[in-house]
Amino acid sequence: MPTAYVDLPPGLGTDPKKKLMKEITDLIHHAYLIPDTRVLLREWSADQYSIDGEIGAAFRPIITFVVPPGLPIDGKRQLVRGAYSAIAEAYNLPRYDVPLPSGKVVSTNWVLGFFSEYPLDQASLDDLMAIDNPMVLESLEAAMQKQKE
Repeated sequence: MPTAYVDLPPGLGTDPKKKLMKEITDLIHHAYLIPDTRVLLREWSADQYSIDGEIGAAFRPIITFVVPPGLPIDGKRQLVRGAYSAIAEAYNLPRYDVPLPSGKVVSTNWVLGFFSEYPLDQASLDDLMAIDNPMVLESLEAAMQKQKE
């Protein structure tokens, strides 16, 4: 049930793609413990996106986690750190220094992440709403217990 959509530039080879998908799958499964974790890579050629109005600018990856609600913030932080690291490593992303209005400078690889959380009454698997599915309910309960430890 948990799903990640990863928007990336084209050009990553088959083996690095497999490694990236496995790493993200493992991270999500570790966080949620729900079977049927899906990771979908979406590649965008330079003529299909813009950044700050510049068509074909250096690509900035995006990962969207479509998941049930309830994962504590520390679990989300762990998931984000791991997914970010996997993407940055797979693409050997450069770091950029960004000056802030305060004069402080922060460094970033521009990997953007979002959590799109769907309540269990807004998701289904086969002919069962997630709220009625013991596979989802028991897995979520186990994940929440693990997070508390």
